Amino acid sequence: MIKEQVEQHVLEVHAASQVLIDAVSNDPSIVRFEKSGDIHFFYGDKLKQALDTLEQSDHDDYLFRPANLEDVFLKLTGRELRE
Repeated sequence: MIKEQVEQHVLEVHAASQVLIDAVSNDPSIVRFEKSGDIHFFYGDKLKQALDTLEQSDHDDYLFRPANLEDVFLKLTGRELRE
């Protein structure tokens, strides 16, 4: 069910500068992007380049995780329901 609806991984980047977000966004494996408050959500199947960019920066407020049913729900209904 999850694999049929959303990408395999989610990278949540919290409270990052726009310069860092732009650098992370250069990963060609990013399929989808969303923003909620000060959290940027990047969706894709590998996201290696985005993770490498974050690991080389001094920003440590991010989470790399597998997609879950909440991601499916938010994709189908809209992220603004969460806020």
